[in-house]
Amino acid sequence: MIAAAFSRVADRLLAADPGLVRLHNALRVALACLLTGVASIAWTVSYHQPITLAAPGILFAMVAPLFVRDARRSAWFGTLFYLYLCSCACFAAASVLSRYPLAGDAGFLVVMFVGMLCQACGPRALGCAMLGVVCFYLGLYLHPSMQHLVMSLLLSALGPVMVTLVGRVLVPTRVTASFRLAVHTVTLRAARLLHAPGAANLSSLNEAALSLEEQLALLNPPDAETVRERIVEVEVAAGQHAFAAGAGFGWHAGERGGIAARDWAA
Repeated sequence: MIAAAFSRVADRLLAADPGLVRLHNALRVALACLLTGVASIAWTVSYHQPITLAAPGILFAMVAPLFVRDARRSAWFGTLFYLYLCSCACFAAASVLSRYPLAGDAGFLVVMFVGMLCQACGPRALGCAMLGVVCFYLGLYLHPSMQHLVMSLLLSALGPVMVTLVGRVLVPTRVTASFRLAVHTVTLRAARLLHAPGAANLSSLNEAALSLEEQLALLNPPDAETVRERIVEVEVAAGQHAFAAGAGFGWHAGERGGIAARDWAA
């Protein structure tokens, strides 16, 4: 009975979170922030320094785990390095420009504009853009002195250290296991759609399929294209089934366009 109850809970969790990706990301972010905050704040308290010196490292630990998702170790550390370099550079530049209000405002607009251009350039570029914007704003807000700036940058090194500890040791990314969980989630949501055709269930199936495709891109197996074709076929078949059985509920134009695009891609 305990096993059956646990299985039902696990199925509901998978139905709500495809591949448990959100749960793992939230756990990594929480642990990285906690460890970075404890270590950096303890240092500031012990040396009687302002607690705001810990802000850049904690901010990095809050954002970086969401974008360090590479399957290969070298690419993983490369992404972490670029994220940290971008955050430090933007924080330092903003700290210097904060003495000149007009220059600081202009610099923030430039960083924001460049960040908007990076939205379609992949998770690494998007992570650098997001960290650049928030770290630049943090530098303008704190406007630290040169001494505090140097101390903040040195203390921020705890951020990537804790992100590495959490992401590679405590809660490592197991792409193969996440891929299996994502496949199971698609199966669960497809079964739910068969029993109760509806726009909400079809949207949840599409969400699970997108998560599965993301895990497939990270794993990049030899038969990736074949798997993608099967995913599209499942989505198209599910959409056709829902259209055939769903005379009782309305369809939005966006949903029709999404199914049509999937059908065309297949």
